[in-house]
Amino acid sequence: MICFDAVSLGIQDRYGIRFEDNSGGGDGDDRLELGVRRGEDGILRVQYRKIFGGGAPAITLAQSLLTTAPGDDQILFRLERASLLSNDITASFDLLDGGLVTFSHTFLTAGDSRATIFNGENWTRATFVATERLSVPEPSTLALFGCGLLGLLARRRRKS
Repeated sequence: MICFDAVSLGIQDRYGIRFEDNSGGGDGDDRLELGVRRGEDGILRVQYRKIFGGGAPAITLAQSLLTTAPGDDQILFRLERASLLSNDITASFDLLDGGLVTFSHTFLTAGDSRATIFNGENWTRATFVATERLSVPEPSTLALFGCGLLGLLARRRRKS
């Protein structure tokens, strides 16, 4: 369970949490991620996704539009295993206003074999996910930067 401050996200930016049974050596096969993402259409969504290794595309197990109320300033993510008898991972989130829950949602993925972990492993790790799409500066910005740099160099040269 982790709580993030609500932040404005650019297109394709995202943040959230991930469970995985991969130690970095490639021996795991399960990665589940719960997070907020702003799509190309500009709409914020909370997505519960299964991520595969080897460059295979992730699949969205479930998603919900994220509509915040005035005052909502945090989002609380939960990825939980309800029982040692089940490998199902339940994903849910709450919106908070000053620490008080204003909205709760649980994704209904129980029984979905893709929403499981501990398939052949008995451990997992949790990681934070935060990505930001890098923007390329406009040519006019680069030109202005170059002019400023040339001006500084000319001034320095004149002093010496």
